[in-house]
Amino acid sequence: MDYRIEKEELTIYGYKLDVADHEAFIKIPAFYNQMMKELQSAPLGDVGTLAVTINDEKDFNLTHYYVAGRTLQSDLESYHFDSSLWVKFPCHGAYPYGLQSLAYDVYNTWFSEHSEYTLACDASIDYLPEGDKNSQDYYCELWLPIVKKN
Repeated sequence: MDYRIEKEELTIYGYKLDVADHEAFIKIPAFYNQMMKELQSAPLGDVGTLAVTINDEKDFNLTHYYVAGRTLQSDLESYHFDSSLWVKFPCHGAYPYGLQSLAYDVYNTWFSEHSEYTLACDASIDYLPEGDKNSQDYYCELWLPIVKKN
Protein backbone atom coordinates (compact mmCIF):
# COMPACT_ATOMS: atom_id res chain seq x y z
CA MET A 1 0.00 0.00 0.00
CA ASP A 2 1.49 3.34 -1.06
CA TYR A 3 1.70 6.10 1.52
CA ARG A 4 3.81 8.96 2.73
CA ILE A 5 4.16 10.49 6.17
CA GLU A 6 4.49 14.26 6.49
CA LYS A 7 4.60 16.58 9.47
CA GLU A 8 2.44 19.68 9.13
CA GLU A 9 0.13 22.11 10.83
CA LEU A 10 -3.18 22.53 9.06
CA THR A 11 -6.04 25.02 9.21
CA ILE A 12 -9.10 24.47 7.07
CA TYR A 13 -11.79 26.98 6.02
CA GLY A 14 -15.16 25.93 4.75
CA TYR A 15 -18.79 25.07 5.28
CA LYS A 16 -19.57 22.99 8.34
CA LEU A 17 -22.30 20.50 9.14
CA ASP A 18 -22.74 19.08 12.64
CA VAL A 19 -24.57 15.79 12.46
CA ALA A 20 -25.56 13.03 14.86
CA ASP A 21 -23.72 9.81 14.02
CA HIS A 22 -26.92 7.88 13.30
CA GLU A 23 -27.78 10.43 10.56
CA ALA A 24 -24.28 10.81 9.09
CA PHE A 25 -24.65 8.37 6.19
CA ILE A 26 -27.68 10.28 4.90
CA LYS A 27 -26.94 13.91 5.78
CA ILE A 28 -23.22 14.08 4.91
CA PRO A 29 -23.55 12.94 1.27
CA ALA A 30 -26.55 15.25 0.79
CA PHE A 31 -24.61 18.19 2.29
CA TYR A 32 -21.54 17.41 0.16
CA ASN A 33 -23.59 17.22 -3.05
CA GLN A 34 -25.44 20.47 -2.22
CA MET A 35 -22.16 22.28 -1.52
CA MET A 36 -20.56 21.02 -4.75
CA LYS A 37 -23.52 22.40 -6.74
CA GLU A 38 -23.30 25.76 -4.96
CA LEU A 39 -19.51 25.98 -5.36
CA GLN A 40 -19.81 25.12 -9.06
CA SER A 41 -21.92 28.23 -9.65
CA ALA A 42 -19.99 30.46 -7.21
CA PRO A 43 -16.50 29.05 -6.60
CA LEU A 44 -14.59 30.07 -3.48
CA GLY A 45 -10.91 29.47 -4.18
CA ASP A 46 -9.94 25.98 -3.09
CA VAL A 47 -13.07 25.35 -0.97
CA GLY A 48 -14.26 21.90 -1.95
CA THR A 49 -10.82 20.34 -2.30
CA LEU A 50 -11.07 18.92 1.22
CA ALA A 51 -13.85 16.85 2.74
CA VAL A 52 -13.07 16.70 6.46
CA THR A 53 -14.67 14.47 9.07
CA ILE A 54 -13.95 15.12 12.74
CA ASN A 55 -15.63 13.08 15.43
CA ASP A 56 -16.33 15.19 18.51
CA GLU A 57 -14.07 14.21 21.40
CA LYS A 58 -16.63 15.15 24.08
CA ASP A 59 -19.87 14.02 22.44
CA PHE A 60 -19.05 10.69 20.81
CA ASN A 61 -22.37 10.73 18.93
CA LEU A 62 -21.55 13.96 17.08
CA THR A 63 -19.58 14.39 13.87
CA HIS A 64 -18.33 17.68 12.43
CA TYR A 65 -18.10 17.59 8.64
CA TYR A 66 -16.51 20.30 6.50
CA VAL A 67 -16.44 20.98 2.78
CA ALA A 68 -13.31 23.07 2.93
CA GLY A 69 -10.02 24.30 1.57
CA ARG A 70 -6.78 25.66 2.98
CA THR A 71 -7.09 29.26 1.77
CA LEU A 72 -8.17 31.79 4.40
CA GLN A 73 -11.78 32.78 3.96
CA SER A 74 -12.90 35.03 6.83
CA ASP A 75 -16.61 34.41 6.36
CA LEU A 76 -16.29 30.61 6.62
CA GLU A 77 -15.96 28.20 9.53
CA SER A 78 -12.40 27.21 10.40
CA TYR A 79 -10.74 24.34 12.19
CA HIS A 80 -7.10 24.10 13.21
CA PHE A 81 -5.07 20.91 13.49
CA ASP A 82 -1.91 21.42 15.55
CA SER A 83 1.36 20.33 14.01
CA SER A 84 1.39 16.56 13.79
CA LEU A 85 2.25 13.67 11.56
CA TRP A 86 -0.14 12.89 8.73
CA VAL A 87 -0.16 9.64 6.81
CA LYS A 88 -1.36 10.29 3.25
CA PHE A 89 -2.58 7.53 0.96
CA PRO A 90 -2.98 8.03 -2.80
CA CYS A 91 -6.12 6.67 -4.41
CA HIS A 92 -7.19 6.12 -8.01
CA GLY A 93 -10.88 5.53 -8.59
CA ALA A 94 -14.31 7.12 -8.66
CA TYR A 95 -15.12 9.22 -5.60
CA PRO A 96 -16.31 8.36 -2.99
CA TYR A 97 -16.24 4.61 -3.64
CA GLY A 98 -12.52 4.33 -4.38
CA LEU A 99 -11.63 6.25 -1.26
CA GLN A 100 -14.08 4.26 0.89
CA SER A 101 -12.45 1.03 -0.27
CA LEU A 102 -9.01 2.46 0.47
CA ALA A 103 -10.11 3.58 3.95
CA TYR A 104 -11.34 0.07 4.70
CA ASP A 105 -7.92 -1.33 3.72
CA VAL A 106 -6.08 1.31 5.73
CA TYR A 107 -8.00 0.68 8.94
CA ASN A 108 -7.93 -3.10 8.54
CA THR A 109 -4.41 -3.60 7.18
CA TRP A 110 -2.12 -0.58 7.36
CA PHE A 111 -2.55 0.09 11.09
CA SER A 112 -1.98 -3.57 11.96
CA GLU A 113 1.14 -3.68 9.77
CA HIS A 114 2.38 -0.38 11.23
CA SER A 115 1.53 -0.92 14.88
CA GLU A 116 4.04 1.74 15.92
CA TYR A 117 1.43 4.35 14.87
CA THR A 118 -2.03 5.21 16.12
CA LEU A 119 -4.53 7.95 15.26
CA ALA A 120 -3.72 11.31 16.84
CA CYS A 121 -7.43 12.17 16.84
CA ASP A 122 -10.58 10.76 15.30
CA ALA A 123 -10.45 12.71 12.05
CA SER A 124 -9.91 12.10 8.36
CA ILE A 125 -9.46 14.29 5.32
CA ASP A 126 -10.36 13.45 1.75
CA TYR A 127 -8.10 15.50 -0.53
CA LEU A 128 -10.11 16.04 -3.72
CA PRO A 129 -8.25 17.92 -6.48
CA GLU A 130 -9.93 19.07 -9.69
CA GLY A 131 -10.98 16.34 -12.09
CA ASP A 132 -13.81 14.01 -13.01
CA LYS A 133 -14.71 12.45 -9.65
CA ASN A 134 -16.73 9.77 -11.46
CA SER A 135 -13.74 8.55 -13.47
CA GLN A 136 -12.02 5.30 -12.57
CA ASP A 137 -8.77 7.24 -13.08
CA TYR A 138 -9.66 10.07 -10.66
CA TYR A 139 -6.77 10.80 -8.28
CA CYS A 140 -7.45 11.76 -4.67
CA GLU A 141 -5.91 11.10 -1.26
CA LEU A 142 -6.89 10.01 2.24
CA TRP A 143 -5.10 11.91 5.03
CA LEU A 144 -5.09 10.69 8.64
CA PRO A 145 -3.45 12.40 11.65
CA ILE A 146 -1.16 9.95 13.44
CA VAL A 147 1.27 9.76 16.34
CA LYS A 148 4.12 7.38 16.89
CA LYS A 149 3.60 5.24 19.99
CA ASN A 150 6.25 5.43 22.71
